[in-house]
Amino acid sequence: MRETETFEYIRRKYPDKEETWRKVTRLVKLDENLEVKSVHDFNMECYISSFGRLIRNGILCNMAYGDKYDISSMFTDTDGNQVRFKRHQIVMQTFFMGDRRRYDTVDHINNMERFDNSIYNLRWADKGVQCGNRKDKPGKHRMVICIGDEEEIFFSCREAERLYNLPPNSVGKVCRGELESIYGYRFGYL
Repeated sequence: MRETETFEYIRRKYPDKEETWRKVTRLVKLDENLEVKSVHDFNMECYISSFGRLIRNGILCNMAYGDKYDISSMFTDTDGNQVRFKRHQIVMQTFFMGDRRRYDTVDHINNMERFDNSIYNLRWADKGVQCGNRKDKPGKHRMVICIGDEEEIFFSCREAERLYNLPPNSVGKVCRGELESIYGYRFGYL
């Protein structure tokens, strides 16, 4: 899927919203503790829109989305360093950097539409809020059955792992066929 296709969808989704543009002048990288690791200033002709579109040197970007529905752009800052930022990071840092609290990162409000990088689908949120947001993702909580003498049904792989004291992600690997069994237990998705 290319950006032009998603823009048409976003335009129809927010018919009463006007697209506004801002110049990209400064972006920051965060470290593993979500503290500011580096600040990058830019002196280039680059603009980002409230709908998540990017113009560089007068040319509207029309990139293809990756597997996780993200788009990354490489920039050269005023010190000559090359840095890569994802589109949703560029949008939030350009439009709402002052609203960020410590430990917040960019979150897609509608996690099912991760290609929607408009300001209407993005927010600053901590990891707890973001994990809660992901619960609606399909396949996140698939019911599992333990196949054996006494078949037992579980709400999720994690629940089965806790009850049988199994390593994390092992039940899912058995269900997907990556492992035949784990500690003698066989599982399958319902």
